[in-house]
Amino acid sequence: QPAMQRSSLGVRVIVVCLVTCVVFVSSEDYDLDESMKEAVKEEVQTLSKLLVAGQKPAVPWSSLCPPPVKPLSATACSAHPCTANSECSTRRNNTYICCFNGCVETCMRALDPPPVFDWIEDEPHDMKQFVVPGKVASHSSPPESVALPGGCVITPSQFVSLEGFKQNEHVSDCFCNIGGVFCRIVQ
Repeated sequence: QPAMQRSSLGVRVIVVCLVTCVVFVSSEDYDLDESMKEAVKEEVQTLSKLLVAGQKPAVPWSSLCPPPVKPLSATACSAHPCTANSECSTRRNNTYICCFNGCVETCMRALDPPPVFDWIEDEPHDMKQFVVPGKVASHSSPPESVALPGGCVITPSQFVSLEGFKQNEHVSDCFCNIGGVFCRIVQ
């Protein structure tokens, strides 16, 4: 059992060293002018934060990459690595691009791009084709109604009457319950 404890402690030390190495990379390690040092410093800080948080920096084609698989499988880290989309080929009519699989950058099948809707105006129809000489069109519509929260349906005149009634100083509020409108009256 002590051997297992040493093994897990050794893994922790390695992980701490990796994170520490990433965090302590700085622009002072290179011979650069001041503006370049500042740019490198900002980039290193951004990458350090992403790596410590377990995230990947964004790349232009990342919206077409599938999300990394969690939990990681043993095959994810043994996948053939890539550095650019040009290294990935088309297989079985599917496009493959270089994506992060949760462990390494590897060629993965690209997701379909989101749908795009193109709203094209219809040409105006010639309304003369619908006119029949000598016939008068008629149309009847159901009476208008007002739906209240709670499921009550009343006519517009009932709604105007209700709004007027609610202006009374003794009416605290009105509500719909089981198809009827009820108002609380206070003294």
